[in-house]
Amino acid sequence: MEESRQQHLASKTPCMQRGVTRRASDEGGRQERNLAEDYRRHANALRNSYPLLAATLEAMARSYDHDAGREDTRAKLRIEGH
Repeated sequence: MEESRQQHLASKTPCMQRGVTRRASDEGGRQERNLAEDYRRHANALRNSYPLLAATLEAMARSYDHDAGREDTRAKLRIEGH
């Protein structure tokens, strides 16, 4: 019963539904790092009660970490004039 409840909650979790974003040319991945931090905070708060949902949130945080690195690289290239 508990697992099906957690799976239901996980299915309701927003998955990368940000749409179009705007940022300064030198901003890098700040927006994504902030999102990753938010998802991690929620994951930590839910870890004991809803471990599957917490794992889903942590996976989303890792994805945003990856996106942040990509945006950092793009910003660096723009600054360098590439």
